[in-house]
Amino acid sequence: MTESTDWRVLWWNRLEADPEGPFVDAASVGILGGPDPHVVAIHEYHSRHVSILKCDNTDLYRLSDGEHTDWWSMFKYPIRTPRIDVAELGGRPVVVVNAGHGVSVRRSGGTKVDDVGDLELPAEDVIIGTFDDRLVAVAAWNSIEDNQPALVQAFDLTDAGPPTPIAPPWRLPVDNDDEAWEWDYPFQWRLGRVSNRPVAALANESLLDLRCAVTGDPDAAPSRHFYLDEFGACDCPARIGQCPRLLTVDDRAGQDLALVARHNGDVGCYDVNTGQLHGSLLTGHEGELLGARLGRVKARPVAALLLDHGVSLYDLDTGGQPRHIELGVRAFDLAFGPDGVLAIATDSGVLAGQLTP
Repeated sequence: MTESTDWRVLWWNRLEADPEGPFVDAASVGILGGPDPHVVAIHEYHSRHVSILKCDNTDLYRLSDGEHTDWWSMFKYPIRTPRIDVAELGGRPVVVVNAGHGVSVRRSGGTKVDDVGDLELPAEDVIIGTFDDRLVAVAAWNSIEDNQPALVQAFDLTDAGPPTPIAPPWRLPVDNDDEAWEWDYPFQWRLGRVSNRPVAALANESLLDLRCAVTGDPDAAPSRHFYLDEFGACDCPARIGQCPRLLTVDDRAGQDLALVARHNGDVGCYDVNTGQLHGSLLTGHEGELLGARLGRVKARPVAALLLDHGVSLYDLDTGGQPRHIELGVRAFDLAFGPDGVLAIATDSGVLAGQLTP
C-alpha cells in the first residue's frame, strides 16, 4: 500500500500530546453546509483529563481555515460512541449529537439546544432521516443499567419547537422468527439510512437484517434482510458477536449501501436493495480497522475506511487499490465536504484536507 500524493492538509487543530496515551479516546465529525461551511466535532477525552475537560466537548470550526468559532456543549459523563449527524431543514442545517447522557438537537444559527429522549441513559447511536415526509432524528439508548435491551425512539424535527416523539419507543433485541437478535454493540448493529429513511440494522453471522428504525416493524419499508454470502462461511474465533462486523448502512454515496467487515479487515460493500456485493471486496489497507464512512468525492461514490494510522479511500465505481492518506494517528470519523474536502476526527484533534486532482 502506498501513500496518496494527491492530498494536502488545509488545517489541523492538534491537541497537546499525552505521554500516558491518546489524548482523545473517541470522536465524531460532521460538516455544516451553507455560505460559510463549518466543521462540528465532538471529542471524548482521555479519562485522566476528565476533571479539567469534563468528558466530551462539541465544538465548531470554520471549514476554510479551522478557526474555532463556537462550542455548543460540555458534558461530564463519558461516552463510548460519539455520533454526529447533519441534515438540512428549510435550507439551514440541523445537527443531532449523542453527547454525554441523552441526545442534543441544535439548529444552525440558533443558540438553543434541545435535549430529547431518556437523559439518564447513555445514547449509543443517532441518525437523521425522513418518515412520512417529516424530518426525524432516531436515537438508541443503552440501558445496560436496568438489564434491558437498548431503547430506540424517533423525534420530529420539522417544527421549530422542541422535537417531539412520533412513535412509541421500542426495544432491542426484537423477536425475528421467534429468535431474539443478539445486539452486541459495536460489532453487530447500527442505526443507518436507506433511501433517506432511518433503519436499524443487524449483521448476525451470515445474515444482514434491516427494519424501520421509527416503529421497529420488520414489515415496514424499507425493511429487508439478505444473506452475506462472502462472510457466511467464516469460522474464526471471533465469529460469534464480532465477525462479521457491521460498519455502516448509508445512502450518502448516492446508493443504498452497507459496509460489513471480516475479522481480517476485508470489507464487503453490499447493495441493500439487491443483497449483492457492489464490486469486489475492499482490500489492500493495513492496520487496525476502526470504522467506515460512505460519501461522494467530486460526484463519485467513495468508501472511507478509518484506520489506526490514517484513511483508505475506495472509488466504488472503479474498484482497485485504495488511495491512502497517512496521518500517523488514529482516524475516528470522517465527513465528506465539497470539492474533495474531507474533515477527519483523530486522536490528536480535528483536521480538514483536500484531495487534489
